Amino acid sequence: MAEVTQAQEGSPNPLPEPPAVPETSPPPASVGNDEGQLSTEPAEFRLEALPVLPDVETGDLSLSDNLYQEPGQFQVGVLQDYETSRNAGVAIIESPTGELAYTVQVQQRANDRPLVDDELVQIAIDRLQRGEGFRLGSTRAVDTGVMIVNWTGTLGATPLSGRVFLRQAGSEVLMLVVSATGEEAEKLDAVVALVSNTLQPDSGV
Repeated sequence: MAEVTQAQEGSPNPLPEPPAVPETSPPPASVGNDEGQLSTEPAEFRLEALPVLPDVETGDLSLSDNLYQEPGQFQVGVLQDYETSRNAGVAIIESPTGELAYTVQVQQRANDRPLVDDELVQIAIDRLQRGEGFRLGSTRAVDTGVMIVNWTGTLGATPLSGRVFLRQAGSEVLMLVVSATGEEAEKLDAVVALVSNTLQPDSGV
């Protein structure tokens, strides 16, 4: 039996909440527990692994044995030494310095019609544009239904850089939102390369 612990509430550093994440999509009505958990048990339903940014050097970053799970919504890997907390209902996974962090959003859709690249980018824009100083950067198609979007923003007077990895899974779009300040921005692609294939829909069962 894998050990499961609750994520810590609150975060002393405001950086980890990127402009994209004012709230999460509501879980299905059948889910009774919407609190996130750390677990070593993988999701039962796994999306096919993709070569996301295969040429990117990951340096000193590596995945831990832990997975962060929100029942009925998603499951995602946790980087080694990163801490998991919740801020305004949003799960935040951040580096020890608080200068690099990522979150996950789930966009529910009315049907499972495959989305074209521009539709996926628009979903990212709709989530990010409420953030302070948001500007859309370049976009990259990884595969059918899979996109990476570059963005910049500000947190007060502090410049932010980020990536959004989007992947359609049936009637849901999973979004991995990564943000960084200063020199940590150099690690954004490495985070996407490591974490993207751990992002899975969760059945809540």
